[in-house]
Amino acid sequence: MTSTGVQALDRSIHTTNEWLKEVCEEMGWEDRERGYIALRAVLLNLRDRLSAGQAAHLAAQLPAFVRGIYYEGYTPAHKPETVRSRSEFLERIRDSFQPQRGEEDPAEMARAVFSVLRRHVAEGEADKVLEEMPNEIAETFMSGAAR
Repeated sequence: MTSTGVQALDRSIHTTNEWLKEVCEEMGWEDRERGYIALRAVLLNLRDRLSAGQAAHLAAQLPAFVRGIYYEGYTPAHKPETVRSRSEFLERIRDSFQPQRGEEDPAEMARAVFSVLRRHVAEGEADKVLEEMPNEIAETFMSGAAR
């Protein structure tokens, strides 16, 4: 394990690595770099679809390093974005991912990342996130489960 000599940072590095491992397992990947890019693509697009308040509530649940990824380039003005359709939302995830790696299924990435998120945030927080989404987008995050 990486050691910075700062317990909180070491714990965040360890937890971030666990999240990346879980995203890769969900996607059937071995490449952690791909897992990182997928995690980043989904989180940034999810964040931009949330109100500033809900984005902050979710951020408070994230490990420090994941929170840094999540807030990268964030400007809360004009949030949430008005993306309402599933296809537009998935296109944004694809655009965030594709320049880095080949063609991947953005819906599958969204489900994988949300599955990891749901396992690690406080009970009910993931549901609050989904409640802010139009049904069409919220359903993207669910693996056949009812909303």
